[in-house]
Amino acid sequence: MLQPFLPPMPLAFKLKESRMRSLLILLSLWISCGLGLLCCQKDKDVATAPGLLDRRWKVEQVGDFPVLASSYSESAKSYIEFVSSNNTTRGLAPCNSYNGTFALKAGSNQISISAQAATKIGCPANALENNYLSALPQVTRYEIEGNVLRLYDDQQTAPRLVFRLEP
Repeated sequence: MLQPFLPPMPLAFKLKESRMRSLLILLSLWISCGLGLLCCQKDKDVATAPGLLDRRWKVEQVGDFPVLASSYSESAKSYIEFVSSNNTTRGLAPCNSYNGTFALKAGSNQISISAQAATKIGCPANALENNYLSALPQVTRYEIEGNVLRLYDDQQTAPRLVFRLEP
């Protein structure tokens, strides 16, 4: 009977079965520990931001410019939400809806916000929207005083963005 031709085995396949099993177990443990640490970190971060998360914050000011209304209507005002379940942002800018991610530094008021992905509907307030969306990734810390949220960058003493908690 003819035997099929088998090419030479690479070095990785020449490891003994028990050694491969040990490596797989170590890899599984390493992945499990890493995922466990990520979960613990997220819980710790959520606890450091009382009042910030899972609330709708209406945009009141972008830089020195007050935002009196959204371009949509009185019932659709510009806002941001920081969603704790998956550390995402979502909201309505003056013209478009948007979303992204954020991260909190445990035990402090430091925050980082990603660049936001937004729909691309044109409107008369595009310049204001561009200023608003470009300010978010520059934010490094936040302050909450009563029902007012202020977001700051490292360069200015005045807040870059000001929000008010929606009732």
